[in-house]
Amino acid sequence: MSLSGVEATVVTWNTLAGVLLQTGEYVKALSFVAKMRNHNVSLDSVAMINGLKACSQIGALRWGREFHCLAIRSCYARIENVGNSLITMYSRCGDLNHAFIVFQQMGANGLSTWNSIVSGYAHNERSEETCFLLREVMLAGFHPNHVTLASVLALCARVGSLQHGRELHCYILRRQSCFNDGLILWNSLVDMYSKSGKMGAAKRVFESMSKRDRVTYTSLIDGYGMLGEGEVALAWFKEMIRSGMEPDHVTMVAVLSACSHSDLVGEGERQFKKMQYVFGIHPRLEHYSCMVDLYCRAGLLVNARDYMNTLNYLTNETFSSIPSDLVSDLQRMLSTNESFRPTALDFTGSNFFRSDTRLRALRFLDHMLERDNMQKSEFLKALSDMWKDFDSRVLRYKVLPPLCAELRNLVMQPVILPMVLTIAESQDKNDFELTTLPALVPVLSSATGDTLLLLVKRADLIINKTNTEHLASHILPLLLRAYNDNDVRIQEEVLKRSTSVAKQLDGQRDSFSIVRSIIGKVVQINSDVIMRCITV
Repeated sequence: MSLSGVEATVVTWNTLAGVLLQTGEYVKALSFVAKMRNHNVSLDSVAMINGLKACSQIGALRWGREFHCLAIRSCYARIENVGNSLITMYSRCGDLNHAFIVFQQMGANGLSTWNSIVSGYAHNERSEETCFLLREVMLAGFHPNHVTLASVLALCARVGSLQHGRELHCYILRRQSCFNDGLILWNSLVDMYSKSGKMGAAKRVFESMSKRDRVTYTSLIDGYGMLGEGEVALAWFKEMIRSGMEPDHVTMVAVLSACSHSDLVGEGERQFKKMQYVFGIHPRLEHYSCMVDLYCRAGLLVNARDYMNTLNYLTNETFSSIPSDLVSDLQRMLSTNESFRPTALDFTGSNFFRSDTRLRALRFLDHMLERDNMQKSEFLKALSDMWKDFDSRVLRYKVLPPLCAELRNLVMQPVILPMVLTIAESQDKNDFELTTLPALVPVLSSATGDTLLLLVKRADLIINKTNTEHLASHILPLLLRAYNDNDVRIQEEVLKRSTSVAKQLDGQRDSFSIVRSIIGKVVQINSDVIMRCITV
């Protein structure tokens, strides 16, 4: 690229990409960084950070992986800022496994790196892991700063973990001198208490703050509104205006929602008009949703219907971020004329969806039991190359159930079982016991050969996600059969996992006889096998 005959350097490219990021043009920023290579401009660490930031915002995992590969080849991956951007990118795209791998590979981690991984797990609402990592931050000799604590408090607000939020509040108060200027942290505290319904505590935090902004007031307005105290919420809104702060679209959603939850129809209509003509905020879909909800809660269904039919709230700008192939079908789907709307089958059968290989894979999974083994085999080969591109939630709730159902197919079992166990790593204990374990039980009781070897190798996964009752009834019999097996590989693997099993037993009487049998079998194992295990 040249400007007025002067060849642009990598600094010029980076500056322009940074401007696009600051203005929210993430797709253009990513495209801009990608063009640098086409113009023979070598990407430096700043360019990679720009590209990774864009990927984080739009969920472009595949592009993010390409930047990761390039960072490794260019020896930038161990630079702290690049590594932090990689962690953030993988986390925002739902790939926490790779985020944690990058975190581990960075070696001596600074506080900013810890912040990245903690924020990543918090963003994905992994509360247990987030709390564990927060403790690890302290054990590593760091004091969590306002960035660390704000991300964890935001998680507490989303999942309703008031106890953890209070503990963090106590920590902040003990080190208050370090956080006086951290407005984002105090806003997170107000938001956490508001979303937990503890408005007294939220108000006390608000009153203790030396500085407040629009976010602070919005949290209070939203909190009082959700509790049905619309008049109080509106009073806080008026105080915010008197303080010289202009509301934004988020504040107005909170105000309209407060009116809706308190049946303040007239006030809601006034605030909606005021939003447009006084504050100059163009209504968005969420504002219209609040108005429809306002009318429906008040029993004014005719008003709600007329409101939807007369207001053209979906402008061309609304569809600017939607692929052009999908716009016409989506406009028909959202039509106020019911007869004009396509069926869900017609909608997902459009050209846009037909070309989406991941959606086609999900369709196949929905009807997998109807296919023959030849079709399943071909599909599973293709799925093994692409299934990691799915979002973790899609894997858990759309991909895993049909795979579990297919485990009863002994022909397909060796191919499906590794996928099931890998996806199960992202499940919490309750989900695993309710959905995955019942499908695994028949496999655990009948597995032989390589399937038995795989189950023994992944026994730690199953042990950590089951209670002691399931351990005694399903896992211990599996290990006993493994001890009895003639395959030396299986015997070696089961010996390695005896310690972790013993820790889980917790002195259960029912398991004593099985343990005694296992010990007897261990004694019978050839000494050369034991020696090999010891050397390992």
